[in-house]
Amino acid sequence: MESGGPSVPPAGPAAGEYPPPPGAYEPPKPKPGGGWWVGAIAAVVVALLGGLLIGKNQGESSKADEYKAGASGYQAIYDKGFAAGQAEGEQAGTSAGKKAGQEEGAKAGFEKGKAQGESEGTAAGASAALGGLTAWDTNGHYIIRVAGGPSDEIPYVISTRTEMQAGETYALCQSDPTVVCVKPQTGTTTTP
Repeated sequence: MESGGPSVPPAGPAAGEYPPPPGAYEPPKPKPGGGWWVGAIAAVVVALLGGLLIGKNQGESSKADEYKAGASGYQAIYDKGFAAGQAEGEQAGTSAGKKAGQEEGAKAGFEKGKAQGESEGTAAGASAALGGLTAWDTNGHYIIRVAGGPSDEIPYVISTRTEMQAGETYALCQSDPTVVCVKPQTGTTTTP
């Protein structure tokens, strides 16, 4: 090709690059389809169920849980014992051995708090398992009713008790077989 020939006109904009004329109709923007709405509703339902489960799990607690290590009831008992033990240990220290006394007090407080926490926690757990019923006769015989417990650690509790007495007969009531009826015995009984 020779130079200096006729000039080529400049290329115009590609198809679709021209702006629409004023007042021209613009195509509508696509709206979310049915699958999008189903997905959005499913996400909301999953979020609500997750919140419900989290709230339910956080809301469930039992008296026994208060006395687990780290729980508020356990911590209160521990802190009380720790303070008493620390004060006792600090009193044992002298001015020259104050640091040693403080360390000894902290150790004594920890041990005393731990022992007191375990003791009170065990007592609270036993009370929960016995349904809060007190004043048991260790020589007596009882008819008890068992119910579901408040937690996995205390799966069963005693809900009612009837102390058996000599000269009485015990049987399930005919009117309500979930209750024990007591009747005086007729005649004499012998003990083996």
